[in-house]
Amino acid sequence: MQRCSAILQTGSLNCQTKIWSVPYDNRKDLPESVRKALSRVPHAQDIYKEAFNSALEQYKEEDRAHAVAWHAVKRAYQKGSDGKWRARG
Repeated sequence: MQRCSAILQTGSLNCQTKIWSVPYDNRKDLPESVRKALSRVPHAQDIYKEAFNSALEQYKEEDRAHAVAWHAVKRAYQKGSDGKWRARG
């Protein structure tokens, strides 16, 4: 399932209503790019999922929620020169 935001125009008032992405229920619902990047660290996927869902609820902006989620992952893990994610010590 692909997630996206969309803008609808309603009636002659030309009002705009933003439709928010829905929260991720489990790891398999995460974007493929996230699952692939964090494939060897399931805990980091959980961090991403929880941070994304929280930020989406708070800010109602999908792009911002993804940025918050990556920031949360990077606080707990760091990507080594070999491309592998490791827990921060």
